[in-house]
Amino acid sequence: MTGQVNIDPKDIQAHLSSYEGDKYVEGWAALWDKGDSLPWDRGFPNPALEDALVQQRAIIGGPIAQDAQGRLYRRKALVPGCGRGVDVLLLASFGYDAYGLEYSASAVEVCKKEAEEHHSRYPVQDQALGRGKVTFVQGDFFDDAWLQKIEGSANGFDLVYDYTFFCALRPALRPKWLSDTPNCLPPRQQEN
Repeated sequence: MTGQVNIDPKDIQAHLSSYEGDKYVEGWAALWDKGDSLPWDRGFPNPALEDALVQQRAIIGGPIAQDAQGRLYRRKALVPGCGRGVDVLLLASFGYDAYGLEYSASAVEVCKKEAEEHHSRYPVQDQALGRGKVTFVQGDFFDDAWLQKIEGSANGFDLVYDYTFFCALRPALRPKWLSDTPNCLPPRQQEN
């Protein structure tokens, strides 16, 4: 299955409009299940993400951090609405333990296939750090049940990368995104 750009985005809007309220996720899943109308899928990671990982490391932090006891650990990155998982694979190549979340079970299978068949497109960026772990999970971002599948917890991610998820949401759900996304990150440390 490859991403195709032969469908009018208005057709997607019309399709999704038939899924009321919280059922919007079933609309996205139906598109993935169909598999031939994925115009949002470019098939490669967002170049801006790669640029940020290279050029803005001082701002976003590297893949290895130190906890309060001085122990080093690998930072976790979450990509909600990860599509075929290419941004997840890129983050892992930079050394982050990367988690891709999709509502559609079909999309998760596409992610796993992408990782298996095209892992060479994502070479390890720093041999001393190595590749981070890649995990794809099926679930609804707004329902914490997916965290149990990965033995995670709220505030368990160090980085949340959202390129399309927010834009794909119905406007009525965007305030919930604004309140839930910070809950994925640890509480901010107070500066002295």
